[in-house]
Amino acid sequence: MTEKGAFAAMLVSRARRNPRAAFALVCGTVVVLLVAALGVGWRLGSADDGRIATLSKTAAAWPDGDVFPGQDGPVTRYEDYLGIMVGTFFRDESERRHCVVAGPRESIQGRCAAEPFSATVDILVTTSSPAELRTLFPVGATVRISFDGETVTVLRDRT
Repeated sequence: MTEKGAFAAMLVSRARRNPRAAFALVCGTVVVLLVAALGVGWRLGSADDGRIATLSKTAAAWPDGDVFPGQDGPVTRYEDYLGIMVGTFFRDESERRHCVVAGPRESIQGRCAAEPFSATVDILVTTSSPAELRTLFPVGATVRISFDGETVTVLRDRT
């Protein structure tokens, strides 16, 4: 018999002779399993989703002259994020499509998505990106602007 087998046999033998020992053994096992399960659950629940900011709507207007294909109504302006302009609009209301437009003023990009997906724009940080953005993110990093139809979030590159 191995050492582990002998130890288990001894515990079972004591548990048969003493009900308190059996109760203590069962309680100890339950506590160990509970602590392990809580530790694993906490770790899975605290996974980093990369979210670094949630942007608020502003009263500022989107620059005149910017009209996007399929745009139904005005662009809703959100607070700038480190020199990146951000706006949203709805397109083809019957299809429930929502769009996000973002980027430095010189190079606005846009994407649309249908529910339940988020519209996203990936901004690549380059040497010509706004200085505020380059102070927080290295050249070559990607910042994702995401709009789920209600909320605009900023996510960091997870590579």
